[in-house]
Amino acid sequence: MENLHLLNKYLGSITRKLNAELKIQLKELNVNVTEGNLLLFISEHPGLLQKEVAQGMFLDPGMITRDLQYLEARGDLVKAASPNSSRGKSIAVTTAGEAKAQKIKWIMDAWWEGVLQHFSEEQVESLKKRLEELYQFLSGH
Repeated sequence: MENLHLLNKYLGSITRKLNAELKIQLKELNVNVTEGNLLLFISEHPGLLQKEVAQGMFLDPGMITRDLQYLEARGDLVKAASPNSSRGKSIAVTTAGEAKAQKIKWIMDAWWEGVLQHFSEEQVESLKKRLEELYQFLSGH
């Protein structure tokens, strides 16, 4: 296998392009890109601890503390005692947070539809499957 380093170029460039578009569109929701990604992830995985959210998103738990505090202060997230952890608190989106998460999902879906419109449905499904397999491998599942 040659030139695997190019994967960094491709994946990084795609991520930066998407994040630049998200930055513009998320202003109306009063969230930044990281907060938007957190809202969407927590919406899809309610009840996780901060550490579990960070692991699922490949982020440092300490680095998302401030973002989670902002989202909680704005009423988008709620923390509650976790039945599985005496120290940690489970995190879930509020009704307002869920509305934002659905809007973020719509924005991302629309962006990807525009980017992938020149590919066949089979190519898109294959890409999704390969990326999901890579994610599962990296997350240890």
